[in-house]
Amino acid sequence: MGALIAEHDGTVDRFAGDGILIFFNDPLPVPDAGQRAPRDGARDAGALPPLRARWAKLGYELDLGIGIAQGFATLGAFGFEGRVGLHGDRRRRRTSPIGSATRRAPGKC
Repeated sequence: MGALIAEHDGTVDRFAGDGILIFFNDPLPVPDAGQRAPRDGARDAGALPPLRARWAKLGYELDLGIGIAQGFATLGAFGFEGRVGLHGDRRRRRTSPIGSATRRAPGKC
């Protein structure tokens, strides 16, 4: 999924549990972000059947929900000193979006 997202100029913020937080229009401007998200969501849903079949053979059930919200978000380095980042670096802060658009999307799944 990550390669599909990057191929269409989406930015993967994080994989968490069974979710992927993706945003468009940062770090590079995307002129049609509002149209791109639903189009890419439909494409991602189309990629699910082969993945579902592979995981089913291993005894896992795989499904997909897509929540899309459009609006302003603040993208920045959030965290605190002492937070363990990538590779054990205690000074590293995580760049992530925050704001109402990022809170609304998961509720739409």
